[in-house]
Amino acid sequence: MPLFGTSEGRIYKKTLQRNIYTLTQPCHYLNECPHDRDLEDCEATSYNTASKRPSSVSPDALRRGAITAHRNANVPKEVASDRMDVSPEVLDKHYDQATESERRERREEFLKDI
Repeated sequence: MPLFGTSEGRIYKKTLQRNIYTLTQPCHYLNECPHDRDLEDCEATSYNTASKRPSSVSPDALRRGAITAHRNANVPKEVASDRMDVSPEVLDKHYDQATESERRERREEFLKDI
């Protein structure tokens, strides 16, 4: 069962990317541009060009945030790794954006009951 699906089945990667770029645009919610652009003339306001906005967030940034949030909630690395479909090594190296103090707090929280 796909995490994101449509009535036609699994959503295409490109469609998901475009949706995320569009939904993370501040002007999408504020109806004003934080970059002092005119919304009527801005090329980044269309669905197909939303990634051109300087403050757009990529799907990978959301993935990193989700992995870090899971790890900060004391979800074991192996569980997060399986859920996010990433190896534990890659998770540590590229996706877990926790600071050293956050990592220390995780260890302390996990070990306090042992």
